[in-house]
Amino acid sequence: MIIRRFDRIAGRAAGQPHARVPFISAQTFMGLRGAEPGNYVDLAQRMLTHCAAPRTDIRELFRRVMFGILIRNTDDHLRNHGFLAAPGGKWTLSPAFDVNPVPEEGTLKIAISEIHGNDLSVARLIEAAPYFQTSEDEARKIAIGMANAISAGWRQIGTRLGMTGQDMRAIAPAMENRQIEEALALGRTTAPGATIP
Repeated sequence: MIIRRFDRIAGRAAGQPHARVPFISAQTFMGLRGAEPGNYVDLAQRMLTHCAAPRTDIRELFRRVMFGILIRNTDDHLRNHGFLAAPGGKWTLSPAFDVNPVPEEGTLKIAISEIHGNDLSVARLIEAAPYFQTSEDEARKIAIGMANAISAGWRQIGTRLGMTGQDMRAIAPAMENRQIEEALALGRTTAPGATIP
């Protein structure tokens, strides 16, 4: 497989080697040794101090965690998140990588927080949303929007990418699961005549 690396900048002249952009994993960013797990709220708090655009990056981190919960990305350890060097000795959240839908039920490798735990829970992440510079109301809308997009589009995207019927059946539990249902339920009627947009 040939991929375009996000930690390289093309040289200005033809044939000039690509320049390397310094990259660190979230494990290094957090100063944790070995496989110490950490949690997303602590990561967000550290981003407040060490990121060049902390509010933007923290909100993006929230979106990635929500997406990970919805597709059961249970391989979300701290080496599967990273940061690129930014001016002034700061860092910026790298593009997302190594995001894997997992058909089997499981738990997050990185806890949402010490309080909210490792469960694949849309509700618990929404409750923690203020730690990610995101209101709970906005978090609900993000969850609903992502769940709708996944439900409506994953089979069409799979077909376009050449997935077979067997492939679809194998991956379906990661795309049609209780986490998606939990998010979709947020947009259903909550009181007579009232819905959450």
